[in-house]
Amino acid sequence: MKKEIILDVIIVLLALLFFYTGLSKIIDWEEFGSRLKTIPAFEHISNLISIGVPAVELTVAILLFIPKTRSLALVSSLVLMIVFSVYVIIILTVMDHPPCNCGGVIEKMSWKQHLVFNIGYTIVALTGVLLNNRSKMEQTRLSV
Repeated sequence: MKKEIILDVIIVLLALLFFYTGLSKIIDWEEFGSRLKTIPAFEHISNLISIGVPAVELTVAILLFIPKTRSLALVSSLVLMIVFSVYVIIILTVMDHPPCNCGGVIEKMSWKQHLVFNIGYTIVALTGVLLNNRSKMEQTRLSV
């Protein structure tokens, strides 16, 4: 029962993060897209990224609440957080004064704070994946 509560909290935390960041990027879509263009690796695909990233974030947030897609959504959350963390590491090592492409309050963080935040959420997502897998294994054993 305790594991289920922890998993539910993790799902809500991840969904809130992805809803918030996805909607923030959509609300300020022009700014998000223009900031992407300032990053040399993204300047030619900034339109694709500016549409794709919020769409993926919102999709994952929704899928987290659907029992049949929860496992996929948890793994997707983990992958997104790893990719976002690697992106922050690359930005920190390559650019002197990079613009933040995040939305809302997260945009106010320094890049180092953002990295710590992302690593924290990566750990949350990993914990969710592990708890979900353990829960599925226990349910399989009980049904046999």
